[in-house]
Amino acid sequence: MHILVENISLAELEFEVYPENAENLSYGLHVTCRDHYPEDNLLMQVVTFDLMHEIEKPAFKLRFSFISQFRSEGEGEPTLKEFAKFNAPAYVVPYARELVSNVTSRAGVIPTLVIPPINVFALLKGIRDDFEQPDLGLDEHIPDDESE
Repeated sequence: MHILVENISLAELEFEVYPENAENLSYGLHVTCRDHYPEDNLLMQVVTFDLMHEIEKPAFKLRFSFISQFRSEGEGEPTLKEFAKFNAPAYVVPYARELVSNVTSRAGVIPTLVIPPINVFALLKGIRDDFEQPDLGLDEHIPDDESE
């Protein structure tokens, strides 16, 4: 089976700066994936990132979503649903890292936040290296069929 990336685009962006809290450099990344299968061979996945999840008095608020479209061709492994669970979210991580760096650097009142390269596959499986900082991972994956 071949799985093709048809599109990855920014679907939502919410950003707000709180200069009075500029000294608070903490952040808590919360990632959620939601899958939709409008056709048998089409996956549309929305991956939402919330950088200030459960942070009191953050220096800024940054929440954004990417929507990705993947199409499968042929038969075999992995299935589109298997691909959605571990592989598909990995495609948006470079876009998310770039967006975070650009938005925070252009704000001008807060330090630029650079999310380090991460092992996406390990994070999606819940594995974390002790030396890896920050502690990022997929918090919630919601398949199209809630019973899975």
